[in-house]
Amino acid sequence: MRYFYYIYSIIFLQLILFTSVSLQLDISAAEQPKKPEKGSITIIDKDLESDLVVSGLDFPTSMAFIDTNDFLILEKNTGYVKRVIDRVVQPNPLLELNVDSKDERGLLGIAVDKKMNKNNNYFNVYLSYVQCDDEDTCQFKITKYELDNFKNLLVNPIDLLSLNSFPDPSHVGGILKIGPDGYIYVTVGDFHGTDNSKIFETQAQNFEDGVQADGRGGILRISPDGFSYDNGIFGTEYPLNLYYAYGIRNSFGIDFDPLTGYLWDTENGPEYGDEINLVYPGFNSGSAKIYGKSNEDFDYQYMSVEEFNYENSASLGLLNGEGIYSDPKLSWDDTVAPTSLIFLDSNSLGPDYKYHMFVGNAKGTIYDFDLNNPREELLLDGPLQDKRIDSEKEEIQNKFAEGFDIITDMEVNPYDGSLYIVSSKRGMEGSVYKIVSNNDNNGKGIFTEDFNEKKNFQGNRDRTEFFEPFQEPNKVFDEQTGTQTNPNDNSNSLDSVFDLWDKT
Repeated sequence: MRYFYYIYSIIFLQLILFTSVSLQLDISAAEQPKKPEKGSITIIDKDLESDLVVSGLDFPTSMAFIDTNDFLILEKNTGYVKRVIDRVVQPNPLLELNVDSKDERGLLGIAVDKKMNKNNNYFNVYLSYVQCDDEDTCQFKITKYELDNFKNLLVNPIDLLSLNSFPDPSHVGGILKIGPDGYIYVTVGDFHGTDNSKIFETQAQNFEDGVQADGRGGILRISPDGFSYDNGIFGTEYPLNLYYAYGIRNSFGIDFDPLTGYLWDTENGPEYGDEINLVYPGFNSGSAKIYGKSNEDFDYQYMSVEEFNYENSASLGLLNGEGIYSDPKLSWDDTVAPTSLIFLDSNSLGPDYKYHMFVGNAKGTIYDFDLNNPREELLLDGPLQDKRIDSEKEEIQNKFAEGFDIITDMEVNPYDGSLYIVSSKRGMEGSVYKIVSNNDNNGKGIFTEDFNEKKNFQGNRDRTEFFEPFQEPNKVFDEQTGTQTNPNDNSNSLDSVFDLWDKT
């Protein structure tokens, strides 16, 4: 009996010890912050949360607002322009384009310009996309439409731009923004030309002996009517007169600072050197020679740091004798694939976020950046003062949210100041979210102007006045169709535009 009593005692003590350790582990685990489950959305600021607006979209890429609860959204692969009113996708698309959707091709960018004529509102809608007649004939296009509100259609197409979309279906770009000058700005990638053949290596990609610039590898500036081109920064001949910036490998995000009018972009490097840049007129971003900061001891793929001297621009390449290189305002050593970039010009998330820059990426993360007083640098603390993210600790320092799918677009609703997020998985359904505040004090006086902030900042506006604002031609409003026309313009084809230029 004593033997069995001894055995039972040992077993009982072991059970007590195991239970005690398990409780300690449970308590310890409870004290640790839980990582978000895969696919769950987390906003770092607990006063904010994500609100699902609409789902079930087929790879949505870009959105643009018509009214407070009314927006257009593009589907990359279907070529549909859909309308969402009061969180409901309308039954019929406004337009179906026959797009090539291979890789990064498809229906890509949208910009909407609201106009007034005889006390009526009308909307010009600009779309960027890739179409292919066959596998050897593909065009990257920008087309202007008018919104027929009565029939809920996009009508009266006018092609503004057409570029050969070769040699590769990736690195297309296609992000559209309307600038403070009224012109259309669009990102155009290098179409992966440097990986194919020297015949696709252009001077716009910093190959001094390369072929002439053909519209790839830059940010282009297009007149809203497709005809009123000025001399441009780099020359008077097409397409040099379209380039606002060059040396850009691939960009999925541009926006204008609402305080200064300065243009900023995100850029994707090869497998390192993703960037955020301040894009002055004539900016050379360095591709395909250099990615990331030029003065760091890093193993660049195309040019070593010792070979590169940004004070001697000839070490890169000049586009028609012009171009100014500057380092990125922030770069990543390991790729995060930054996508959309947007400035929040409202109090919708609270005053702490007003005029901040938000940057999304393909991994579902959103970063939040404040800017310095002249609005020419990001405010970066601690180890990020070197403007280079080279560790996981630095990568999360400015994290605003995580858990989205690929962030393809972020937009501020111009009617209520809310921040919207477009998120999608390749080949799967996508959604639109709105970031909302749980704090009753946030969002009050959403668009209240701080005129001291807007007029007395220590920046330089001269660079934003490089161009004269675009003058809209006289239009006649048709009350039956809800559209507007130019009675003196009998041309609506790209051929009439290209007759002015010697195409090569």
